[in-house]
Amino acid sequence: MSRRNRSTSPGLAAAKAKALDGRAQHQEWLDLTEVSGPFLTMPVLLTAWPQLDALDKDARTRLRAHHADWQTDPVAGRDAWVAHVLRSLLEWGDALVLRQEDEEPADGGLDRLALDVPEHNTRLRPDFALTEPGTRLDAEPGAESAAKRVRLLGMTVPTGTVPTARATGGGEWSAGPADRLARLLRHHGIPLGLVTDGRWWCLVWAPVGGVTTTAVFDAIGWNEAAERNVVRAFVSLLRRRRFFEYDEPETLVGLLRKSQEAGEDVTDALGIQVRQAVELLVDAIGRADARAVAGGAPGLHASGVPAGEVYRGAVAVMMRVDFLLFAEERGLLPADNEV
Repeated sequence: MSRRNRSTSPGLAAAKAKALDGRAQHQEWLDLTEVSGPFLTMPVLLTAWPQLDALDKDARTRLRAHHADWQTDPVAGRDAWVAHVLRSLLEWGDALVLRQEDEEPADGGLDRLALDVPEHNTRLRPDFALTEPGTRLDAEPGAESAAKRVRLLGMTVPTGTVPTARATGGGEWSAGPADRLARLLRHHGIPLGLVTDGRWWCLVWAPVGGVTTTAVFDAIGWNEAAERNVVRAFVSLLRRRRFFEYDEPETLVGLLRKSQEAGEDVTDALGIQVRQAVELLVDAIGRADARAVAGGAPGLHASGVPAGEVYRGAVAVMMRVDFLLFAEERGLLPADNEV
């Protein structure tokens, strides 16, 4: 065999380089994840995960087997699939408290963290929780002390329910599962939650006094090699050790806060740039008006247009341009789709 044949082909080399490119990995799973609200920024992701956490061969084999069982009957197989993802894929193990109908007590102490919402005639109940290892929620003296031992609180919803969709059953409360969980999280001061119907896995970040963020992962293709980076990202964010083996700034909540602070800095910088752009625009309008007056035109002032109106008009135009550019970036204005 010649040296040329033994060497790696350019296409294979490019594929391997892309697989090792942390930025490309993160961009791939972010493109396949529906995010609403302030989320992890690329600089923070690259610092925390230069490469996404790997899944060994055995973990991938078990994932495919449980995925196939779940897909055989998504309704009956939901609970076993959810349990595998939480207990084994994410390695929560003995830190997982999971509501089990065939155990006594069935709730594992989770009902201590339930919340009555009388104005909507609703009771919110968690179905699973990631707790400090060795914690027994039913042994804690009260709900407040139990909540302090919880790192993440979760809910399961009926198969086919999209966690971010509004309720359509005609009940008294139209809030969707993600919003309901956010209400429960803020009540207990627990910042992170997870809602799933088996297919959709919605990560909820609900800081007290802050904006709710949701990130929805679709598990329907997790048995395929093409979805491997999405699974790796899901595991990287929610793996047990990220909650217990890192200092607070490097936990998922710490990274989300760091990203939010960076986003606020960017927003402040953009605000300054917009104000500067408005000032330049108003100045240009003023110079044009002065030239027009010098040429014999009545000008804006003589036409009854005050300087404040010019400034307000310039601000309105700039803000509308900002919104249009944002909408275009999010695909809300698909210029390449005539329909």
